[in-house]
Amino acid sequence: MSILSGLESLGLGGLENVDIFESKKDKKDEGNNGENDGNAVISEEDYLLQKSFECPVCDAEFKQSIIRHNKIRNYGHDLDLRPRNEGVDTLKYDVVFCNKCGYAALTRFHGPMPRPHRNLLKENIMPRFKPMKEENVVISYEEAVVRYKLAMMNAVVRQAKDSEKAYIALKLSWIYRGMQETLPKDTKDYEETMEMLKAQERENQQIALEGFTKAMTAETPPYAGMNVETLDYMLAVLNMEAGEYAKAKRILSTILSSPKTTKAHRTQAEALLEELKARMK
Repeated sequence: MSILSGLESLGLGGLENVDIFESKKDKKDEGNNGENDGNAVISEEDYLLQKSFECPVCDAEFKQSIIRHNKIRNYGHDLDLRPRNEGVDTLKYDVVFCNKCGYAALTRFHGPMPRPHRNLLKENIMPRFKPMKEENVVISYEEAVVRYKLAMMNAVVRQAKDSEKAYIALKLSWIYRGMQETLPKDTKDYEETMEMLKAQERENQQIALEGFTKAMTAETPPYAGMNVETLDYMLAVLNMEAGEYAKAKRILSTILSSPKTTKAHRTQAEALLEELKARMK
């Protein structure tokens, strides 16, 4: 199943089998609720505010929910740097989405774009796109998945860098992990649903690994906002998750032996190496 499946209701089903990392040359040739320290219960909506955006494709103005970062309490991150925050999964709100033309991009990559890229989206996304139902202030995980898939579709169509597409896949794998963590135990076919979500997480991790590996050889830093040291660490994590233990160990050895490695990166690498050793046993 394509990671872009599920966009049929938006009119984009015919595009779901595109090659995510197809080269530009080839394209040219082809043509949760939380509680504060007191007793008052804080809802997810309390962490949100409405912000106005302008679509760089159709010029429409729209509002959508974003995170009130001054309210967020971070309590660490997973080995692959997925952030953990109290009360709300901020990752659900990291896609800027125009419900008029189908434009979508991670917040990091949202903004004015070159005319050729804009034309590609106008020609390939806009005519097919069918608007979604008006969204609620709070975005569900299911809605977030659709937004990330739209962001990936947009990135592929406008021939974005491999690092950007890899980063979208990485964050989508985090969304699927969040779905696993919040899946109610009384869900019908709970075990089957959980296995499906785990498979989707792994599939997106594999796509992220492929994209970041290509980016390392074809692009110059930063890679989707990451420096070389962070990307090396990410490649080690993703190789470990893919069962490529030898590759992961080799990358970690390079990180730990480099005199340029910062204390923070060294601490991360050492923790990952311990996890790697445990899995290798």
